[in-house]
Amino acid sequence: MKVTDNLQSEVKDGMLQLASGKSVPVMMNCAALSDPERIKSLRLPILRGEIGGREVDVMRDTGCEGVVVRRQLVDTRILDVM
Repeated sequence: MKVTDNLQSEVKDGMLQLASGKSVPVMMNCAALSDPERIKSLRLPILRGEIGGREVDVMRDTGCEGVVVRRQLVDTRILDVM
């Protein structure tokens, strides 16, 4: 069984309860907006930014508590440490 197969049914109010009894926030659905016209119509605060020396589009959210980055933009040496 893949980890994601039944994960959504285990998430309540954006939190996943661990065996220890603690809860952690879970982001289940992320979508990238690739249509510039759609972005304009939604009036999202998207700016140019940089990740690992590569220029990327960044959606600014001053109240965010997490960051979603495409796997291709993350140095694999960093993933090995996590």
